[in-house]
Amino acid sequence: MTILYYIIITAITICLVGITAIIYLVTKRSDPQGIYIHGFSKLWVKVFLGLQFGWKIKVEGLENIDPEQTYVITVNHQSMIDIPLMYAIPLNFKWVAKEEVCRLPVFGWMMKMHGDITIKRGSVNAAKKFINEGSKWIRGGTSIVIFPEGTRSKEGKIRRFKEGAFTLAKSSQVAVLPCVIDGSGDAIINYCKLRRKHSFTIKVLPPVSKEIVNQSSAKELAKLVEKQMIDQHNLMVTNRSKTI
Repeated sequence: MTILYYIIITAITICLVGITAIIYLVTKRSDPQGIYIHGFSKLWVKVFLGLQFGWKIKVEGLENIDPEQTYVITVNHQSMIDIPLMYAIPLNFKWVAKEEVCRLPVFGWMMKMHGDITIKRGSVNAAKKFINEGSKWIRGGTSIVIFPEGTRSKEGKIRRFKEGAFTLAKSSQVAVLPCVIDGSGDAIINYCKLRRKHSFTIKVLPPVSKEIVNQSSAKELAKLVEKQMIDQHNLMVTNRSKTI
């Protein structure tokens, strides 16, 4: 990528942050679920991904989404590219992220305006805050997206799931919607350089129903969804290696 490319990206980002701030201020009271902000975020993502001329993105399993339903959405985490990729999901949602991310320029500003949930590591009240805020959004009709691994997987394999996402699903009595991303782990070289040509696949799996969520413990749900997502990711990796 050239210096000119990064200058263009920076200039566009500054403009988009400014427009987002205006939308936030204008719609803060009339749009409590942040539908307009989310819609503009989707547009922002399209601009960003559109500038990556060598990138190909395929989304599968959209038929598994009921746009009238609200979900706890679980997705594997390999790089920061996972975040823009998830805006291909046709649902209004909020992210769950560690508090440190909220302090970052641009990312932090966008999270605050977007209404995303931040969690302070090691805090005794973190779990309670997460459940309370997540449940509030869900009651209003907004889904919650969370990385159940808790952190990025540097080796490319899906790590053991934590129970937080599934505790929230049980508390809010909503289905869990597993999503699996393949290709994001090696899209960034040396933490900053984007590959010019790359392919991504997002697979939406059938949701774990409210009935199963209610009948299972958070630990059982974590193991169930973890296995489903690992099996799907392994299949995606195998299929990708056959096409290389």
